[in-house]
Amino acid sequence: MNIIHGGQMVFTERNNPRGGTFHFKRLVEGKSGTPGNFGLMLSRTYENFVSPRHRHNFEQVRFQLEGVCAFGRDGDMVPGTIGYFPEGAFYGPQSAEGSALVLVLQFGGPSASGYMSEDDLQRGVAELGKVGEFRAGVFYRTQGDGRPRQDAYEAAWENFNGRPMVYPDPLYPAPTLTRDETAAWQDIDAGVRENAFGSFKGGTEISILKLEDGASHAVRGPCVLFVVSGEGRIGVEAVAAQSSIHLEAGETAALDGGSDLQVLVIKLPRIDARSDAATRAA
Repeated sequence: MNIIHGGQMVFTERNNPRGGTFHFKRLVEGKSGTPGNFGLMLSRTYENFVSPRHRHNFEQVRFQLEGVCAFGRDGDMVPGTIGYFPEGAFYGPQSAEGSALVLVLQFGGPSASGYMSEDDLQRGVAELGKVGEFRAGVFYRTQGDGRPRQDAYEAAWENFNGRPMVYPDPLYPAPTLTRDETAAWQDIDAGVRENAFGSFKGGTEISILKLEDGASHAVRGPCVLFVVSGEGRIGVEAVAAQSSIHLEAGETAALDGGSDLQVLVIKLPRIDARSDAATRAA
């Protein structure tokens, strides 16, 4: 089990290959170079943020905490919205209306295409910066061989991996955006209620748990947890708002309620669920 207490961290500015100012906290992360790698971050964007319509070879879950993020034809995310973005599916263009705070989990999907770590991404961006420039989410090459215009992330990925990116066929054609108020709370244990947002092909599942003081609930990996509010414990360690936890496959831990504890739970997909679009891990 890996625990990072995001409430004790400060925001830092990210070298953003998209457009606009981007501050973030790097929370729990996986193992670079593995199909199941992942990165959980708390990101703050501003009205100058811009990202063109694009797609990825990994999956994403977004939880809107403050402000509004617009995704073009896919809809807007307002506080309380949870978004599931399947690998291979186009989304956007994306912009922010003023300051927006979003929890973002990016992770290797069921096609086993993997997920490039933040450190590896930044290495790719730095190298490409020597032969071109990034503008509004697009890389424009001015020197050397290669495509003159390319999606920023795709260009960094191909530069780092030394091969063309292969996008898996999406299991869903578009993102799914769901408000927390649209799902019903269900009692699942004594003093424990669950708001289940969705269970998707490939194994990704998203829910929020509410635990009363003294209530306990077992959580099982592989999953990523984020404390939305309140206080409690997982195992022997105290957790509070922005605490982030990763449980490996086969790991189990007791989540114990303290004061108004609410926890976002994201169950990670079965990496071997598909073979039709599998590629080597990033």
